[in-house]
Parts: sequence; structure tokens; C-alpha cells
Amino acid sequence: MNKRNTLGERMQSACRLRQIRENADLTQEQFSEILGISVSAYKKVESGENQVSIASLSNLYKKMNVSTDYILFGKKKDVEETWQTILNCT
Repeated sequence: MNKRNTLGERMQSACRLRQIRENADLTQEQFSEILGISVSAYKKVESGENQVSIASLSNLYKKMNVSTDYILFGKKKDVEETWQTILNCT
């Protein structure tokens, strides 16, 4: 994986986090509390300078039920798709 792809993926994740924060009508300070990181660390995540940690993703899932797949890959699985995956499993 080259640096350009990594930066692009990081920026896409940052945009999704910002969108979630704004849709929940939260400030960066409030959202950083949910993630369990400092405000300055969150600002670096939202700007794409740093990547969100696994621990922060776990906190986001536990506190706001936001899928890690969505943050990292932009994928939202609906209930029907999940059931189809389970039913088609061998």
C-alpha cells in the first residue's frame, strides 16, 4: 500500500467521523470525550493528520453504536444483508 492510498483512506475516515459528529450535533470536545482522547488528538484525526485508534473505534461503537466498517471503509450493512450472509454461510 502506498502513502497516497493510506492518506486518502485516512481522509475518508476523517470525513465520516466529522459527519457523524456533526449529525449528532456534538462539538469536537464532546466527540473527543466519547472517543476517549484529547481534543487536540481528535482535531488531528479529523484533519487527517492522525488515524483513529482501535480503542477509540471501540468506544464509538459502544457509546454511539457506530460501525467500525463504516468509519474505515464507508460500508453500512443493513439487517437484511447480514441475515443473508448468515443464511448463506456453510
